[in-house]
Amino acid sequence: MLQGSIPPAHIFDMNYYNGSLWAVGSQHSSNEMNVPPYADDGDATVWSSTNGGTTWSVSLDVHQIDNCCARIYFSGVHDNKLYVQAVDYDEYHPFSRVFDGSTWSIGPNLLIYGNARKANSYNSLTLMLQGNNLVTFDGQNVDHIYSDVVDYTIYSGAVYILTSGKKVYKSSSLGSWRYIDQLNITASVNSIEVYDEVVYVGTGDSKIYSTELYDTPNIVPMIYLLLLGEDE
Repeated sequence: MLQGSIPPAHIFDMNYYNGSLWAVGSQHSSNEMNVPPYADDGDATVWSSTNGGTTWSVSLDVHQIDNCCARIYFSGVHDNKLYVQAVDYDEYHPFSRVFDGSTWSIGPNLLIYGNARKANSYNSLTLMLQGNNLVTFDGQNVDHIYSDVVDYTIYSGAVYILTSGKKVYKSSSLGSWRYIDQLNITASVNSIEVYDEVVYVGTGDSKIYSTELYDTPNIVPMIYLLLLGEDE
């Protein structure tokens, strides 16, 4: 079912916060309404909907600082506040914008390791990807957790990451990581999801691969038994 329309150039992320739906992206600024719809110039924009997406209103409009296409690529909720940060074509805006449920204010710079996407709450932290880096935000600081990450997901209290080397790791502490599996394929890997104890990986050739979860240390004795025999 098609919900109420938003007149943007792009929508990059959505979230649910404070009883409302939120969408972030970009739209043409008021002095650019006569430009063709394929033009890139525009303002970074946050929309909100209080009726399930039937109607939308602009909550925040951020003008570009280098005269080219300001956009917002992510929205994250931390400590009951909504965080976003605008990006121009070749320049990051120097601070985030924070909504506390009633007003917007200036927040800390969140884009320390690159442009951000896929912000999710995990325990008392906010996880997000910046470039190919998995990072956390604690309300004040952005900390680096893991490099070379293509995608991540949260399942049953643990974080699963997919690396560009086609390896899958799991961690509950974000400090130590357990190896799960590696895909022996030639295509690039794009996405990961875990459902019902099965890891699914989407690839660049439009295929989905799966592997069942298992406890890596418990597999070692089985390998030795297969290689050496039960009598060894």
